[in-house]
Amino acid sequence: MSPTYTRRQLAATIGSLAAGAAIASAVPPGTATAAGRRPHRLRSATVTYLSDFTQRRYFTYPHLNGFVHATANPTSPATHIVVGQRAADTLSTSLWEIDLATGTERSVATLNHIAGEKNRYLWYDVAIATKVIATTANNTVYTIDLNSAAPTAVAVYTPPTGRFLSAVASMHPDGTKLLASHYPPGVASGPTTCVEVDLTTGVARDVVTSEHFMAHFQYCEADPNWIGYSNQNDTGDWAGRDKRMWVVHPTEAPNGMLIWDQETPTGHITCTHDVWAFHDVTAIVVGYGGVGQRGLWQVWPDGRPARLVSASNEYNHCSISHDGQYAVIDTAPTAGNPAARLDLITMDGSAPPVTVANFNFGSGHPNHGHPSFSQDGQYIGFTDTEPGGSNLPRVGLVTL
Repeated sequence: MSPTYTRRQLAATIGSLAAGAAIASAVPPGTATAAGRRPHRLRSATVTYLSDFTQRRYFTYPHLNGFVHATANPTSPATHIVVGQRAADTLSTSLWEIDLATGTERSVATLNHIAGEKNRYLWYDVAIATKVIATTANNTVYTIDLNSAAPTAVAVYTPPTGRFLSAVASMHPDGTKLLASHYPPGVASGPTTCVEVDLTTGVARDVVTSEHFMAHFQYCEADPNWIGYSNQNDTGDWAGRDKRMWVVHPTEAPNGMLIWDQETPTGHITCTHDVWAFHDVTAIVVGYGGVGQRGLWQVWPDGRPARLVSASNEYNHCSISHDGQYAVIDTAPTAGNPAARLDLITMDGSAPPVTVANFNFGSGHPNHGHPSFSQDGQYIGFTDTEPGGSNLPRVGLVTL
């Protein structure tokens, strides 16, 4: 399916973006604005697909990194992208590294899934500083060193007997540690324990525990002493949609702390899909329900009031650029219609959102849009799903 785009106003004048064509701002690239900022990042945008539907390939979760960069420098260009590929029988998943310049690819690991494993796919997180992947399968956390000519999956952590891991493991920015979390059988309820595994010593320490179902543990890369996580409870007084955003910090919140009551000037909102930032100790989250103002919100753990970044009834997943200037969101599909889009948003509201890709939203993980930026801000990876009921995914790439 060829990409199509929605025409949007951008700053004073903006060109149209058609299938595979570029979108151009009236302000020349690199021109400073009155406030000293560069103009909207969307000077040009194209969409390409790095796989076809028959390969069953997908991109990683939005708060994880799926790109490989030349160096750890914030301006270092992305050189490769890592994608997942599910076997047709879902009994194994492989990870592939693709060269963004040449399209050359290599398989870097294949992991089997055990009977009863809740999530028969791999979420993966690439440490920018070390080019080492963290991923979880068959109740084990593995690392994969992309610096190797022949990478292999190395087991680095298994939970205590009778406990089962979340599918998500998150790498520390410097690549020396990772976060994982474990639960009772079924991985759908508490109590929860988050552990930090030292990849040099192999020692795991408990970071925080909760009687409730907590997940999506992630370092705030601006200051990894702050670890954000999400309340995943489905119902009751502790429903995650109403008490979503939590943080733990060695001195400021050693036992975990709720950082937003989700009250807005127009009432309470329900929230989902929070992502912590790289440039500052802050996070973004989607408000999707309730009587309050829906849209993309920015939240801090220091007591500052939450800020509405962009109002919308359609947003679903979100991610933030490493410089903190832009966010990308995917929209939620409507009943019976998988059509969705990716919108690029200025965090300071200096330009309205602009659509950079249209895609189809699949049924269940890992076939959701799940967009996220490369470190240099040049790329957005995402997952597109074949319409018509096959539910086969492919990996899309927006070049900005």
